[in-house]
Amino acid sequence: MNAHTDEIGLSIPEAARRLGMDSFSLYGLIQLDKVLPQRARWGELVILEVELDRILETPSAAPEDD
Repeated sequence: MNAHTDEIGLSIPEAARRLGMDSFSLYGLIQLDKVLPQRARWGELVILEVELDRILETPSAAPEDD
């Protein structure tokens, strides 16, 4: 989706649905550097499939209990 890869990227709303959360929560995880988005050629932030797989495999994307 960016200059370095041709992988499939999902829009923020679609990625959030796949993760079982709303877009606002996903943007929060992006701001906390728990999710790493890419910029599509047309300027939209997208989440690559490989990043979704990483998030779903590791519990570190969940908010920490302090």
